[in-house]
Amino acid sequence: MSDNTTSPVTPVINKNDSVKLNLHYYDGKIEHDISMLANIERVSSICKIDCFNMLNIKLSDKDPRALSCLNCIIKDYNTFGRNKSIEVETIDPKDKNKKITKSITNNNYDPSNDLFACDLLYLCGELTDNEDFLDELVTQFIDMSSGLCNPGRCTRLYQILLPYI
Repeated sequence: MSDNTTSPVTPVINKNDSVKLNLHYYDGKIEHDISMLANIERVSSICKIDCFNMLNIKLSDKDPRALSCLNCIIKDYNTFGRNKSIEVETIDPKDKNKKITKSITNNNYDPSNDLFACDLLYLCGELTDNEDFLDELVTQFIDMSSGLCNPGRCTRLYQILLPYI
């Protein structure tokens, strides 16, 4: 994992010798002042899913890596909604007759910045008529394909939204 104290423009060399920018620099540093985020909690799941489906259609002829990342966010939304985690009951591997409860964390939730990727994705869906935005969104999804960590999902979506909202 990269060092969170380096500059965002400090290149991080990964095992394949490719250079990436250190998005973890922004962990806990995004001061989101997107007034539209306040209302997203009230948007129904059906509206969000319709929006995600429209994004899926708009990106269907783009790079498959972009579509794959989009679908990861949608899948996690379908599992968790806006819950930060869910409790699941499972069989104890040490005692097959015993059930235990495990907490599973939502991969769309970035606790360091208190943002949900699904909320940001919904805002992205509002901009699907803007071809420049869609091209930039595809680029961010492709970059996301190298790692879908919670803060990375949110930081990339947040940074692409800022110039458009």
